[in-house]
Amino acid sequence: MNANRLVLRRARGEDAADVAALWHDSWHATHAPYSDPDVVAWRRFDWFLGRAVGIVKSAYVAERGQRTVAFVAWDHDKLGQLFVDHTEYGRGAADLLLKAAELAMAGNGVTQAYLYCRTTNARALHFYQKRGWVKDGEIVEQLICATGTRPSAVWRLGKSLP
Repeated sequence: MNANRLVLRRARGEDAADVAALWHDSWHATHAPYSDPDVVAWRRFDWFLGRAVGIVKSAYVAERGQRTVAFVAWDHDKLGQLFVDHTEYGRGAADLLLKAAELAMAGNGVTQAYLYCRTTNARALHFYQKRGWVKDGEIVEQLICATGTRPSAVWRLGKSLP
């Protein structure tokens, strides 16, 4: 296999640890600087691993060589996660994963999908809008931490699926 070739495939149970590691590292690089310190402290690797075990059931991973470099996961009509290793920015993994997730959701009868994008994540907002996702409001979601929850402002974006 060519080490430079990007391979997209459905995630499997054994991918959970790799997905969790990528998710942990990417979240801490892109979200933690804008998050409440209690939430950041709560989101250790084991927190991500516990969630990754569940989300790989409806997820795709992108691999380059033997390394997981990006993943996308959804739950029915909500695109829940799309995380990419910083070394892959601009190399096409996010595009392929987003299209694959949209097709999978549409294949399951979803006609209107939505996602949340942190209001502090201008790069992600631009990425989604460029691909037809439309901002339809701002909400405050509650992020879990050791002492309860903390507010986090997010844009809600929607897209009609074919």
